[in-house]
Amino acid sequence: MRLSSYLIDINLKNRPVKTLFMHGYTGAMDIVDSSLLESLKQADAMRDFSSIDKSILERLVKRGYVTDKTEDEEVEYVGRMARVLAKRNQLLYPKKFTIVVTYDCNFNCPYCFEKKIVKENMPHGSWTMAPEMVDKFYAAMLEIEPNEKRRNKTISLFGGEPLLKKNRGIVEYIISKGSQLGCHFTATSNGYDLDYYGDFLGKEIKGIQVTLDGTREIHDNRRPYGQTGKTFDKIISNIRLALDKGAAISVRINVDADNMNEVEKLDAFFNDSGLYKFKNFGAYATYISGEDNFNPNSYTIRNHNCNSIQHFNNLWKRQTMKIASERQIHSILNDAVCNNRAFMFIPCHCDSHIGSYIFDPFGCIYPCLEMIGRKGQIIGTYCNGVKWIEETKSRWFNRNIATVKECTKCKYAFLCGSGCYAKALDSEKDNICEDFQIRFENAVNIYIERKNLI
Repeated sequence: MRLSSYLIDINLKNRPVKTLFMHGYTGAMDIVDSSLLESLKQADAMRDFSSIDKSILERLVKRGYVTDKTEDEEVEYVGRMARVLAKRNQLLYPKKFTIVVTYDCNFNCPYCFEKKIVKENMPHGSWTMAPEMVDKFYAAMLEIEPNEKRRNKTISLFGGEPLLKKNRGIVEYIISKGSQLGCHFTATSNGYDLDYYGDFLGKEIKGIQVTLDGTREIHDNRRPYGQTGKTFDKIISNIRLALDKGAAISVRINVDADNMNEVEKLDAFFNDSGLYKFKNFGAYATYISGEDNFNPNSYTIRNHNCNSIQHFNNLWKRQTMKIASERQIHSILNDAVCNNRAFMFIPCHCDSHIGSYIFDPFGCIYPCLEMIGRKGQIIGTYCNGVKWIEETKSRWFNRNIATVKECTKCKYAFLCGSGCYAKALDSEKDNICEDFQIRFENAVNIYIERKNLI
């Protein structure tokens, strides 16, 4: 017997005599005495576990922490498991559809990932979807998935800025056509022109993600209207409008070294202004050098440093902080703790490998929001019926842990799903782990403290 290569042991910082055990492919999770880990390491070095109490050893074997599998057998097992789970997800998860209403935007944000790509790759003329393209989108959606039960009922509106004042007519047409099929909508919006869509909020448009990068002065500097226009006060007013009408608002805060201290200030602002009193309001922060965000490489490199990441992580040590972070990790932990079952296994990083279809105004279909506008990542077209670019489509939809050799050897594989493929493509690597282990261990410690699990 040997210690499993997929044993994850996490030092609990505020409980130094305790260690969290998790297992990368059995989904087991246990809090143990730290001394047990040292005893197991010594036993593993000698390949002799006779010094471990028999009943404890039996439980360790049952949970997967100690195994009779060889390293190669464990790797092979993880690969098989990943392939099965990925196939299951593609068969069971409803397909998701997104409309890029326009590539135009009225903001000038420094970390926007679309500007340069769109200018270099998009045709001249209008960058906004025409009514005939809307008709072709819905025809393509039904062609891709004729079974209504296997289509996500929520269509996402994306941009550029989808809810521009000047887009009112085409958005109304999109909603009218979709409503006939029983669809409703969400939008990723900067929130500036939201008041022009008041009659849809809480009805056809159920939820909106709006970005705030700090309190008034900082936000207005980072997310200006055009070059110099102020935006914070109007966005807050529009958020209140949407909340009053029953739409769910999720505020996203893009954090880097320059606005790190704004997270706590925004938390206080949301509390003092009464926004937290709305049950349909929530906020989360993401460090935008992380692997799940929209930003050009130059911005990522300029702002990424370990001290900033640690500072960001430390913000959530305050128990009263209501702004969320690492939502996927906390969801995995919560599912395991509250439902007393194996944590959720993620065989691939995101929906772009399961069945995500993003339609732009020019007849292109993409699998990933970070890839829109990139000609080499088009998986199909829909101008004259759906025509797939099979090589690109297969590369995206067949990617999972099993297809990335290094990932099958990683004990965190089913927690991160092999990382963001878009970032890997940009770096010309097979996968991008970035700081996942640091983020995960920090999130675990915060979760355990907040839940008072010890």
